[in-house]
Amino acid sequence: MRRFSKFLLTITLSVPLLADSTTKAWQVIKNGLAEKDADHRAQAVQALGLLPGDARAQALAADTLKDPEPRVRAAAASALGQMKARSAAPALRNLLQDKSGEVVIAAADALVQFGDPAGFELDYEILMRQRKSGGSLMEQEKEMLHNPKELEKMGFDQGIGFIPYGSMALTGFRMVTKDSTTPVRAKAARALGKDPDPKSAQALVESLQDEKWLVRTAAAAGIAERNDPSLLPKVVPSLDDKTEIVRYTAAAAVLRLSKSGGKIGPRVSVRPARRAP
Repeated sequence: MRRFSKFLLTITLSVPLLADSTTKAWQVIKNGLAEKDADHRAQAVQALGLLPGDARAQALAADTLKDPEPRVRAAAASALGQMKARSAAPALRNLLQDKSGEVVIAAADALVQFGDPAGFELDYEILMRQRKSGGSLMEQEKEMLHNPKELEKMGFDQGIGFIPYGSMALTGFRMVTKDSTTPVRAKAARALGKDPDPKSAQALVESLQDEKWLVRTAAAAGIAERNDPSLLPKVVPSLDDKTEIVRYTAAAAVLRLSKSGGKIGPRVSVRPARRAP
């Protein structure tokens, strides 16, 4: 009887935790999208890429395609591609005419994920420096495809080979390029998101307390991709992380895990994750 009562108490406490956490998580994302700092807006919209199939997340990302800053528009396009938001294809095709090369590449990459020919067309132009149809390039396209500095910038911002843990934290990665260890650890953390071993889940939870924000961000993303609702209370404390991008990524993780499995079961504990000394 005591066990059953304890079970009911856990369920009762978990429901308000879920409601409060998801409300706070959405607010964290919305606050990020409203920041004056363009990097913060880019980080917030990029985090939405962790929420495939979420109509609210797709709508927020689609609205951000109109942001005045190119890096924010590029992050929004990237997020929509990750979310497989095919409804955004028309808007992404319009971005292929954007004045910013990094935005054009991000939009094309997203369209490629949908199998949209418009995305492949741009890839062909970049490789061959001419249109697949044989037509002439516009002056803007010529400038973008023949300017080494522009191509280098686009390659750094959008090329997965330059990003150690997928397409998260594009702007933040610039800050740690002199640190050869942290990016490798971040890449490992993100990879563990696909490892079913419970030890890997525990490693990710512990990494939420890492001293490096890059690792904490990757850990939150990895936890999100595990789709294990029992990890929800472990990532909730990261909604108050001191670093913006960690908070945004944790918010996306909370929202994703709150939907995993549909209901919060007895595996969920309301006890906060233990912080490292």
